[in-house]
Amino acid sequence: MAIDTDILIDYTNRRIYQNAPATAPTYTSQALYTYLMGVFDDQAQMDNSIPMSAQTPNAFTMTNGWFIDDETVKWFKGGAITTDGWLHPTNPTGIRLLQLDGAAGLSAADIGKVVTGVTTTDTGTLLAYDVTRKVLWVRCDAADDLFDNAAEVINVDSVFCGNTTAVSTTGENLYVNVYTLGTLTSASDTIYVIQNDEKLTSWWSTGIDAFDVLIKVKELGATIDSGNVIVFCRYYPSAGDAALFDHVPITLTGGRQAVPLATALDLNNTSSQAVASGYAAAMTFGFAGPYSRTLGGVTKDYDVEIDLNGDTVAHLYEAIKYVCREGSTTQLASDNGEEYIAADAGYAPVKASPLGTFAGGTFFGARGVWITDYAPADAQKFSLISSDNTTVTPPNTVSCKVVAVESGDSVAMFMLGSSGGAIEKNTYTLNGQHLASVTTVTVNEAIIDGWSGQDPPEAGYLRVVSSVDGSEVLKKYTSWTGYVFTLDGTLGTQCETGWNIYIPIIDEAAAGTTIENSLVKDLVSTVYIRTVVRHYAAPPNGIVPWSQDTAIANTGITVNATRTPDGIVT
Repeated sequence: MAIDTDILIDYTNRRIYQNAPATAPTYTSQALYTYLMGVFDDQAQMDNSIPMSAQTPNAFTMTNGWFIDDETVKWFKGGAITTDGWLHPTNPTGIRLLQLDGAAGLSAADIGKVVTGVTTTDTGTLLAYDVTRKVLWVRCDAADDLFDNAAEVINVDSVFCGNTTAVSTTGENLYVNVYTLGTLTSASDTIYVIQNDEKLTSWWSTGIDAFDVLIKVKELGATIDSGNVIVFCRYYPSAGDAALFDHVPITLTGGRQAVPLATALDLNNTSSQAVASGYAAAMTFGFAGPYSRTLGGVTKDYDVEIDLNGDTVAHLYEAIKYVCREGSTTQLASDNGEEYIAADAGYAPVKASPLGTFAGGTFFGARGVWITDYAPADAQKFSLISSDNTTVTPPNTVSCKVVAVESGDSVAMFMLGSSGGAIEKNTYTLNGQHLASVTTVTVNEAIIDGWSGQDPPEAGYLRVVSSVDGSEVLKKYTSWTGYVFTLDGTLGTQCETGWNIYIPIIDEAAAGTTIENSLVKDLVSTVYIRTVVRHYAAPPNGIVPWSQDTAIANTGITVNATRTPDGIVT
């Protein structure tokens, strides 16, 4: 169809309007200007005012109070449109916006009908209406038609339309042209706009070339959110193979303004929406920070906490992409996920994925994001940034394992002196007398510093060495902090001040073919160990006592025990 068929002219009411709803921007603003100039150049139009002027090829003005409605503007691209002559009563026949409590029963046939305020007796002509917003655009009949009663009955063609809920407003409109530059992953990628914390209902097609639109920035003299909008592309198709996200905030002031958007296929986000939604549903998202949390001995505040409930960081990444995709209504910090940007407005956004990215098998949290209860195998597969912008990495937790043992074998893994040799039995000294009934053991040395600068196992066994006869008390502990070990039950034996204490890595009977424990190891020190396996029993179950000295690598250690049957014991 041609522009003179799609866009019509109402000479009586001085309005430009659409013949049918627009499905996408079809014509340039310059084409509208050209069309109108051609019409109003006719001899028969010499008595009508010119409806439009051009300031540049990308900036145009509806002049002489001519009216164009919001829906008609959606037909156009390529140049901004502003209005002139709407301000009332500067223009006695200017335009006012009436806000009602309802606007039902209106139809296109009511355009041009008389609008009356029953209390004020103000009158005008109906130019447009929006049933959803419950508003009327009215051309006033005279300078004193102010519609300035905040609660009067409004009739259209003497038929009740609604009651005003505020004094009418007047002023000019501004529609700024916004278009995109860049490359998207496919022609199916969709672009959406958030304005004043609301998502605009799109009238444009998919793909980067389709986004060339006019967005209303000023309505009846009032600038909408200072002209700020955010243009998003967070495409996540239902079948998977999502793209990295992008968004650009921009302040619209006039003319034609470009928004650079770029996305790329996300090779770490291939799950379908159905699968990723399952990951997200199993996780817990908290935004009630600050959360004070400790990682690798560093205590910091975080704004967001995500509980993975035992899942992997790879699944976490797909879950956060899902909850931040276009169309997400998941509430993140009181916003729909599709418009979530960062935990704090002052933080630099991570556009590709606002809660964190994923590369090389590692999750990199956005600033202020804390994760917890992740799969044990992922203990080193993440890096976080605290609220104060400090990068915090997890400690080097390693597994120490003895394999090829059998149930009932007595297994121990002891730390040796700094250069190997004898078992280190004087790591700590007991702080004061400890009765048999105590449930904690306090030492004189800081626990982390005393254990050769390493973290002892979070839970395991401690040995208290008597300075009287060298006998040892073996006791299980469940946790430690500072200078205190918390026991599993009571100490069971009275121990005296100054007695030595040391911490084996493993010190118990095997229940199967493998026994292990974990500890935090720095990446510099060498930790020498001795592994001991024994099992006394009558043939054929007993074995010859076996031991081996080695060192724990930065990735942990697995010791293969040698079980030689002892045929001598009886």
